[in-house]
Amino acid sequence: MKHPIEHDIYHAVDDDCREFMIKLLPTIDKERILGLRGPKAKEIAKRYANTDTGEAFMRKAPHKYYDENLVHGYMLGFLRCDDVEKWILRFMICIDNWAVCDTMVSNLKWFFKDRKRGYELVSKLMHQTFTQYPLRAGIVSLLCYYVDDEYIDRVLEY
Repeated sequence: MKHPIEHDIYHAVDDDCREFMIKLLPTIDKERILGLRGPKAKEIAKRYANTDTGEAFMRKAPHKYYDENLVHGYMLGFLRCDDVEKWILRFMICIDNWAVCDTMVSNLKWFFKDRKRGYELVSKLMHQTFTQYPLRAGIVSLLCYYVDDEYIDRVLEY
């Protein structure tokens, strides 16, 4: 039996989107791309974030499909819990492409409003070595949220 979030994903796939994403993500096996559009992924993530169903889905990671990882990445941006960093760091080992990485980071706007806390997470990401994507997430975070007078010297050091 499919998880409710998986059910929602499978019922929202779009063949045209799938064909487009296959071309955009050539490093991912095309069988792992279902064709879920970004706005629909975000809608599903928002619906289930901060629920027991959403937590159960995140605990199932790593996910089989790109689209599931996309929903998971979006979901992190909607979490309102004290241990959101734990969820973000835990998800890092599941990221295997630039699209999920960048989507997740861009959806963490609320998290990075606490600049000190966000920068501490960036520092952790920048020192992970198990794949390239934590480093990419750190760099994208720096470029999105820390290119200003207060942080520019530290950004340039990285």
